[in-house]
Amino acid sequence: MFQIRVLSLIVLLLVIPWGISALHAGEIAYDSGGRRNPFVPLVGKDGMVQVKAHGDSLTVDGIVYDPAGDSIVLIKGESYREGDSFANMTITSIFRDRIVLHQSDQEKVLWIREEVVDNKGVGKAKA
Repeated sequence: MFQIRVLSLIVLLLVIPWGISALHAGEIAYDSGGRRNPFVPLVGKDGMVQVKAHGDSLTVDGIVYDPAGDSIVLIKGESYREGDSFANMTITSIFRDRIVLHQSDQEKVLWIREEVVDNKGVGKAKA
C-alpha cells in the first residue's frame, strides 16, 4: 500500500509540471520590436556572413576591403563599389566591418561580423 502511494506521488509530480507547461505554451510570444531574431545565425551554412537590414530583404554576402579605397561589397551575389547604386540605394562607404548606404535622404549602416577560424579549422563568430 505504501509503495502504491509513493509511486502515485512520483507520477503525479512528473505529470503536473508537464501539464502546466502545456497550458502556457500557446501564451508565449517573442516581440522583436523590428530587431533581428537573435536565434537566427549571422553566419550561414556556407560560411558566408548574412545580414538583413531591418525588414529589408538586403543580404550582404561579404566585403573585400582595400585600404587604398578600391573595396568591393557582395550583395545578393553581385559586386558593388563605393558610388554604385542598386534598389534605390547608393553605397557611400565600404569599411572592413560595415557598409554605409543612402536611401531617400536616410543613412543606413550595415554591420557584419567576422568569422575567425581557429587552429582546428572550426569557425567561430567574432563580435
